[in-house]
Amino acid sequence: MAQDKIQQMIEDGIDQVKVSQANVPVVLVGGGSILVDETRELAGASKVIKPPHFGVANAIGAALGQVSGSVDYVVSMPVRLPEMTQEVYADAYAEARQQHISEAKTKAVKEAVTKGAEENTVEELEVSETPLAYLPGNVTRIKVKVAGNLCLQPPVGGSTGPVFGEEEISLKFLEIQEDVLVPPIDSSAEQDRLKDRSVVDVCTTEETPYINPQGEWELSKWDIECIVVGAGILGCGGGGSPYIGRLKALKTLEEGKTIRVITPERIAARISDDDLIAAVGFMGAPAILIEKLTSGTETTGALKCFQDLYTIGQYKDGVLHKTDGVNIESGDGVKYIDNYQPTQESKTASTKLSGKKIVALMSDEIGGLNAIEPLVDSAHLDLPVVDCDGMGRAFPELQMTGPCIYGCPVCPSCLVDDKGKRAVTLQADSPKHLENHFRQTLGGMGFAAGLVMAPLTKHDILKSCVLYSMSRAWRLGNCVLYARSQKTSPVQALLDLNNGKLLCLGKISDVHRRTEGGFNPGVITIEGVGEYFGHTVQINFQNEYLIARKVCTTPSADTEILACTPDLICMVDSDTGQPIQSEEVRYGLRVTVFGLPSVPLLCTPQALPVVGPRAFNYDIDFRPLGQYVELGPIGPK
Repeated sequence: MAQDKIQQMIEDGIDQVKVSQANVPVVLVGGGSILVDETRELAGASKVIKPPHFGVANAIGAALGQVSGSVDYVVSMPVRLPEMTQEVYADAYAEARQQHISEAKTKAVKEAVTKGAEENTVEELEVSETPLAYLPGNVTRIKVKVAGNLCLQPPVGGSTGPVFGEEEISLKFLEIQEDVLVPPIDSSAEQDRLKDRSVVDVCTTEETPYINPQGEWELSKWDIECIVVGAGILGCGGGGSPYIGRLKALKTLEEGKTIRVITPERIAARISDDDLIAAVGFMGAPAILIEKLTSGTETTGALKCFQDLYTIGQYKDGVLHKTDGVNIESGDGVKYIDNYQPTQESKTASTKLSGKKIVALMSDEIGGLNAIEPLVDSAHLDLPVVDCDGMGRAFPELQMTGPCIYGCPVCPSCLVDDKGKRAVTLQADSPKHLENHFRQTLGGMGFAAGLVMAPLTKHDILKSCVLYSMSRAWRLGNCVLYARSQKTSPVQALLDLNNGKLLCLGKISDVHRRTEGGFNPGVITIEGVGEYFGHTVQINFQNEYLIARKVCTTPSADTEILACTPDLICMVDSDTGQPIQSEEVRYGLRVTVFGLPSVPLLCTPQALPVVGPRAFNYDIDFRPLGQYVELGPIGPK
């Protein structure tokens, strides 16, 4: 019934804002208050109050509210010319950016004043910029919102419209009427009654992971919620927002499909040396997904393209033996097909590849959306997902995965967009050549596409991948969600679990971002609050957060490096512990920044030139934050 639904939503809302288990008084105001059935007990409420004139509270609030002004439009930013050095281009870009933002702020303030705001009280509420890579030119969307107090005095020189009088405006507090109180309820009984309930679309009842008779971890809705939060933290700002993946994964479970996760040791004992494990995910600029949602066919299309290479093209050892209707090109260290559309079509979807077979999927990176996508694809293919990934976090480039660093094959690889364009590399001189080629290809795909790298054997998994990363994401997310339910600090719980280090607590004061070559590079400035008051921290990012540094106010003082890649730099909401992706960062957010030690696999002399600070052109020596803590798998080994 609708009344039951209303009752549940209100009770869930009460529970979310309480700071302890004790019942609290609830005040109902506004037009919607009449929908609350006063004859029914309201869980979590010690008493329910409807003051006189409760139905017009919205009007009173509107009269007290501030007057806002906003602008939202796109501007053209400078394009780097061939003769420009990086320093010249950076200066030109910064100057143009500052000019456009200043103009937008001026327009927003003017609009607020025109609507009736007092000019000297107008303050900035939001300043954001989003590069739009799928539009021609270097185009950025700028959005500014301001607000100020309502001006009660007529402007100098008179007014052409109605103005408020000069009489004193006062509000009288409304007296609470005791006769409308709902009788108190038995709190312990209500807690028992609420144990089996959950918020719509968000599972809030903690569940113990279920291991089936085959030793596989079958994911529940609670497991998905935990993994989504954990993947957002491990994404270090990149990997794409896991929210979209969360919706897809929950829908998959609601359709009756099963998502299974298996440990690397268990699947290695089950499969042959010829069986393959495919890494799937998205490649591109995460900010693009704000404006351009996924179609849901990108990664499955990449898997289908991979199948066609073997079954139709008879691919083997870097050579496509059947090339009817296919144009193979070479250049820049790769042999590739711009759009693989063979004249013959495979009749059915299959995981068999000319004598070999894909027996499982895995995440190329455990961060963000790319941690969730294999879960969805595996359920549709009825395959397990291996509890591992290529890096234990997210990184912006393909060559930064463990399999690439430690010599595993990178070809063939398939990149497929939402319109069905299928780019294929048959051979590449190095993983970096593959990265450069696909990054250039992304420009014609709207800077977002599904990716399948060359499948791995069980031996490749055990020697070059980060083990138990899906389990680690679950443990991080479970830690945050449990801390929320207990009204304790999620951030402190995360630091205790992972030997982490708190870097900064503050407010975002500036975000400078752009889309460049399929990346979202930029700088975030954070002004410290609380114990960090007076501190300014800057975070350099390229999709992922790479360098965190304390900015010194004294010109002669050296900048202090707080943390750097490959250690994880994570940004979360200060109150809820909810991870914040780099494309979601905006002016005014209250955030907590902390660091987590990297997996040892990325801290070796072989790995650091690929994933350390100098791989991103920062002249910084990597200094580990601390000892990595191995949390172990959820499922049995």
